[in-house]
Amino acid sequence: MGRVVTNDVSAAIPEIWLEALQQNLYKTLVSFDVANFALSDVKYGDTLRSNYFGNLSAATYTPGTPLSATNLDFAMDSLVVSAYKHCTFYIDDVEELQSIPKVKALTEEAAYQIKNKVDAHVMGTIYKSDGFVNFGADDGLIGGTAHRPISAGSANLINIFAGAAQKLAENNVENMGDWIAIITPKIAFNIAKKATSVGFQFADSALRNGWVGDFMGFKVYMSNNLPSGKCSAISPTISGGAVSATSCKSIYFGRSKMIDVAMQRTPTLQVNKCEDKLGYNWITSVVWGANVFTRNRSRGLNVGVQSGYY
Repeated sequence: MGRVVTNDVSAAIPEIWLEALQQNLYKTLVSFDVANFALSDVKYGDTLRSNYFGNLSAATYTPGTPLSATNLDFAMDSLVVSAYKHCTFYIDDVEELQSIPKVKALTEEAAYQIKNKVDAHVMGTIYKSDGFVNFGADDGLIGGTAHRPISAGSANLINIFAGAAQKLAENNVENMGDWIAIITPKIAFNIAKKATSVGFQFADSALRNGWVGDFMGFKVYMSNNLPSGKCSAISPTISGGAVSATSCKSIYFGRSKMIDVAMQRTPTLQVNKCEDKLGYNWITSVVWGANVFTRNRSRGLNVGVQSGYY
């Protein structure tokens, strides 16, 4: 390991500056795997419009009578590219010589902080009022009391996954091999403890990209950025709960790529010379917008999990 020794005569003992930096702890950011980042060629302030139409219906034809045409019912969704984040740090020429900062590590840290903001924003769309509909994704999902949050303990895990699969199938959600579940680390490790005896293996890559493994027909991811708050705010169908359930966290079941993200650019680094200083500002920035379009809202479940189980 390299080092630099200062010869400061005012110090009784020389100071030693290690070249290696201590590593920070990072969350796994799963939105970059499970959201749709296909929208591009946008800039800050752009509004993207997406049309959809009402369902057509088949009617009985009576010979010799006029046909009745359905009036087309078109509507429109919007996605606004209005999120702008930056992470900036300054390195002085003198400090660079004295402290030998690891610029690569600093820029990686800045990029992570930016990506973490994007990930939290994308995960937050799960519980927005215009996010995924619930289809009874409350305690009734596992045969319990409707309008109550779910207790996602080990004993209920199989019922929760089976109930989610049933609800998705009942609502005609296509299964193209892309059904996913996004859950908390606590629930993920409960799955590992519950299902190891039947062959489930916790993926070695779980702490790198959030993918836990496959369980009951779902590709399972874990995230620390799932939205939480009052039960009534997270899930429109949950109006109350057990006395202790003052807060809930949203977990997701449904198809992958149902959250659309428009990104002007991925985290981009630029280095600007400071006119009145002997150093540079290192600026990492990103511009994006995210939304769940109307038709995709029916392809996912926002499941409210009771406090204490996540």
